[in-house]
Amino acid sequence: MNITLSLALKQLKRKWSRTISTIAVIILSTALTTAVCNLVTSGNRMLVDLMGEDYASYGSSYVAILVIPAIILGLLILIMSVVVISNVFRISTGERLSQFGTLKCVGATGKQIIETVMYEAIFLCIVGIPLGILAGIGFTHIGVAIANSQLEELNSLMNMMMSQFHMSLDVILSWKALVLSGVISFFTVLYSASRPARLAAKKTAVACMKQLEVTGTTVAKDKKEKNSLLKGNIETGLAITNVRRNRRNTKSATTVLTISIILFICLSGLQDIAGRIEEYMTPDMKQTVIVDYTSNYDKRINPDTGRREVKFTNPIDADTANKITEQLKAYTDKDFLCYGNDYDTYFAMVPKELLSGDMEKALSYEKVELQDVNEFSVEILSVGQELYEELCERAGAKKGANILLNTYTYNYRGTEKRIVPWTDHIKSLNLELADGTPVEMKIGGELATEEIPEDLLFPNMNTVRLVVPNATVRGYSWFSSPDDIEDYMAYAEKVLDQYFPTGEDDEYMECGYSTRVYRVDDYEKVMNIAIMIACVFLYSFVIMLGIIGMINVISTMSTGITMRAREFAVLQSIGMTKEELEKMLNMESFLCAGKALLYGFPIGMVILMIINFAVVQMMPIGISVPWGAILLVFAVVFLVIWGTIHVSSRKLKDQNIIETIRM
Repeated sequence: MNITLSLALKQLKRKWSRTISTIAVIILSTALTTAVCNLVTSGNRMLVDLMGEDYASYGSSYVAILVIPAIILGLLILIMSVVVISNVFRISTGERLSQFGTLKCVGATGKQIIETVMYEAIFLCIVGIPLGILAGIGFTHIGVAIANSQLEELNSLMNMMMSQFHMSLDVILSWKALVLSGVISFFTVLYSASRPARLAAKKTAVACMKQLEVTGTTVAKDKKEKNSLLKGNIETGLAITNVRRNRRNTKSATTVLTISIILFICLSGLQDIAGRIEEYMTPDMKQTVIVDYTSNYDKRINPDTGRREVKFTNPIDADTANKITEQLKAYTDKDFLCYGNDYDTYFAMVPKELLSGDMEKALSYEKVELQDVNEFSVEILSVGQELYEELCERAGAKKGANILLNTYTYNYRGTEKRIVPWTDHIKSLNLELADGTPVEMKIGGELATEEIPEDLLFPNMNTVRLVVPNATVRGYSWFSSPDDIEDYMAYAEKVLDQYFPTGEDDEYMECGYSTRVYRVDDYEKVMNIAIMIACVFLYSFVIMLGIIGMINVISTMSTGITMRAREFAVLQSIGMTKEELEKMLNMESFLCAGKALLYGFPIGMVILMIINFAVVQMMPIGISVPWGAILLVFAVVFLVIWGTIHVSSRKLKDQNIIETIRM
């Protein structure tokens, strides 16, 4: 047998505990890579089945949703694997320097030293990668099962809102994905082993025999120690010296802990942001049931004006909406509210002098460059007859008049700010259609923010809002709180079928419109399920990456303690008690954990603040920091390092001091 091959096998057998931990890391990293590849393949198949080969008109967006998270997760797995596996081989080569020196003395070349280490890596890959691929397939099945359990509820909820809506994941085991994950893992291990192998090969035989560290452990330099509050405490002084002297031995452990801290801070922050978005997007309504009609539309850019032009396939007029309103109110008028809107048809041409000072500041903040005449989006609101009459009375307008809602909401640095946009007593507004056709809109009255019913102050970004008595709009919604919800929902569906019949097997918008009857809390559940699915997958991968990191920390720290057995024996021989030795190790664990937090916490917080800043530019949800999750991460980091050091040091508790020093 080849001598380098034989040496590699013997090393793996002799250090079986390290071999097992390294194989475990390879299995986990390969499993995660395999799961990412398989889930992307499965997700792609689900989207193709749902929307067609090109994902309808949103191809690039859905590709980005699939590919970008996969790339990010893949890079994180790759980085963590390289750091951990490279550290294992660095420690292994450091322990065998004298062996390499002996081999060089009898004629071994640097190439043969490298071959020995690389053979170890190949043997580990032969065992770990196939097991990792199998584990990855298992993770894929578990992930798909979890996703489908949530998607079943999501489908049932969405079918109340959309006809024939169905999403489900199938386990797609593409041989290309399996081969890709195996190749990535194989070259990751080889790359991780190559650098320590090359460093060991460069050492001379004399340097190897003298045990000069390839691991990078440095001898303490004769430089003056800085004064500190802890001066005079010998245990603390020794702990600081040991951490400095062994900084490269603990570097990989600190690195993976830092990465884990950053990941958990960012993920906890994302979950917190998702919760705040959900809270902002969920309507705060006293009504419990929504009956809804929505027309399909065709959208294009008008070639003459360059404006967005939208044509509704089956708009709903005021007469039809009022008839449906009467039938629904005949069942229940408890907390009844109805309105329809159209925010795609008209554009308002508003002179600058009609803008209030607050509106000019708001537009300046939104980076809108004001002209003498400015173009704004228009929302046309059509409300029920009773509500319309109430609005006319509040505005002091005659029945049949158009009413301007003189209020505007915008996002000011993450805070929702509501202002008065227009100067008082606007008698008319000049509107235009997308093709430039002018439409003069007479204004019969205005309502300030405090005069507008709360139900009409929903979040919106439309600059001009008009309540029109007889509008034809794209969609209409009826809200109510019936005593018998299930019976009312069945009744409402029959009412809608009288005016907008749909086939039982019709797909969404197949008839040119969609009708829905659903509970308000069903809408909240849809958002909850979507957020939960995302969080489950993200937390699963981050936890697995954390486990890889923990294996590295445990391996590094326990090996370091074992290698320092002689050092501890010498300290005990000159009078250090076991309590003082334990105190020194406590301080070392505190310093190592503190170093990881020193790097990980600020980096994680900076990334989280960048994410928060980007989100609050789009939505007024404010900035929040998940301090509870961050404190939990702090506690886990200290506990892992402290526990590892103390469990490892207890193995040396009953050592014979003289025999250990002689070793």
